Formats: sequence, C-alpha cells, structure tokens
Amino acid sequence: MESNLATTRPAARAIKLWSVPRFLDSVALLLALSAAAGLWFYLWVPISWAAFSLTGLFALFAGAGIASWQIKRRDRFMGELKKTAYRLWLSARILKTSKKDFEHFVLDILHSQMKYRYQPTLDDATFVRDEKGNLVLLLALKRHPGIPVNAQNMMEIIDDIRRLRAKRAIIAVPSTFDALAIETTKRADDLSLRCIDMGDLCAMASDNHYAVPPQELDSYIVAAKAEYRKIAKTKVSAFATWRRPMRFLYSSAVLAVLSWLTPYKLWYLTIASFCLAVAIAQIIVGHAQTKKASASS
Repeated sequence: MESNLATTRPAARAIKLWSVPRFLDSVALLLALSAAAGLWFYLWVPISWAAFSLTGLFALFAGAGIASWQIKRRDRFMGELKKTAYRLWLSARILKTSKKDFEHFVLDILHSQMKYRYQPTLDDATFVRDEKGNLVLLLALKRHPGIPVNAQNMMEIIDDIRRLRAKRAIIAVPSTFDALAIETTKRADDLSLRCIDMGDLCAMASDNHYAVPPQELDSYIVAAKAEYRKIAKTKVSAFATWRRPMRFLYSSAVLAVLSWLTPYKLWYLTIASFCLAVAIAQIIVGHAQTKKASASS
C-alpha cells in the first residue's frame, strides 16, 4: 500500500453543519437567560434605562458564550466526521489490496513506531521483534471491515498461534473484535496477545503520514456524512422527541410569568409567543417525521 505524504485540509464545501434544532435551542437559551437577567436588573437597578442597558450587555456576552460553545460542538463533530472519512478511505484501500500487501502495510506502520522490526524466517509465518528483542508472530488477517472477529474466529486464531509454537502474537484486522473475542484472548493466559482493530490501524496509519489524497477527500467526507445519516435514521429524530419542544414550552411559560413582574409586559409576551410557536411547530414536525418513519419501516 503506497503512502501519500501530502497534507490535506478539510473539504469545508462538503460539510454542512448548520442545524435548525440546534440554532433554535441556542435562541431559546439566550432568551431565557436574557429574560432572567432583565428581571434581576429591574429589581435591583432603580434606573430603567440602566437596567435595560445592562440586560442588553448581558445578552451580548451570553450570545457570544453560546456561539463559542456551539463552535466547539461543531469542531468536535468535524473531527469525528474527518475520522470517519479517513476510516472509510483506509477500508476501501485495504479491500483493494492483496493479503500480502495488507501484511506489508501492517509491518510498515508497526516499524514506524520504532517498536517492531521484521524478522526473516524459513517458513511462511511472519515474525517481528519487539523493542526488547522478543520474537512476536504477526497475523495480519484481511477481512471485510463490516464483519467483526467473533469468539469462534479467535479460537481458531489461537490454535494457529499455538501450532506455530509462538508465545507472543499481534493480531491485526481491518474490522473490530467483539466482546466475546476479547474475552477469549484473556482466557489464553499462556500467550501474550495484542489485538489491533480498524481504529488502531487508522491511528497508526495517520501518524505514519498515510493521508487521503486531496482529489478523493470530498467524496469520503460525503460518504461519512451519509453514514452519520444512516445511523441517525435508526434513532428517534430530534424533532420527534418531547425534549426539544418541552424546552421551548418551559421558556414560554417562564417568560409569560416574568411579563407580570416587569414593566416590559408586551416585550416578554412577544418572546413567550415566539417560543410557544416554535414548540408547536416542533411537535407538528416531529409527529410527521414519526409517521413517515413508521410508514417506511
């Protein structure tokens, strides 16, 4: 597997992170905080224009804080999206390679850590030496990324390790190990086994300058987004839950109560009406999405 050492930037044009529910949540939070601050300033600041100015200043800083929080959430999501895109790209590259090429790829990234080096042998088995000089059997098993290694597969792998009379082994697969497979390795206490799954391969490959070619980056970002959408469809929609509408209903009720405690009754009732309208819209949209999901299933 060839290494592409070129550094690449995120394909921003392929990423659309703006979310209406998240934006409305931020608006509701800002309105609630500003209303509470406005009431506090009205009760403790005798001058009306000063209370109003302080409320505006508070809303400005609160809005900046909420925006900063949302940006951090976006950056975290972008990081996860890029990791998913990298995993999809590496999985596709591995599927196109031969079993021997996959073994050479694993050898390359292990050697890049300066912990393992190739040890020639007379048989077909591949051995490496660790940093302490111990002989370690390398089993680079090419599998489909969507098929995890189960307990039965692990029992057969352990039998092969014992047949080769190895005491230490590295098991590398471009997929995952299920819980029973990991438990099986722990029960083989006469062997020293290290399991490397697709997550480990991605981490080591990225450290070893295996980078997605710029001309392919956009397509894998789009594929990563499609995978996130597929996962999201299996979950309840954000609009289909009562959590988001209840936030706006609660904000509407709080603002309506506050309208009777301040001289800005019309202003508070207007904001309360807006929150109530958003809550009703979310309930209607959530019901439609739930009905559509039920019909499609």
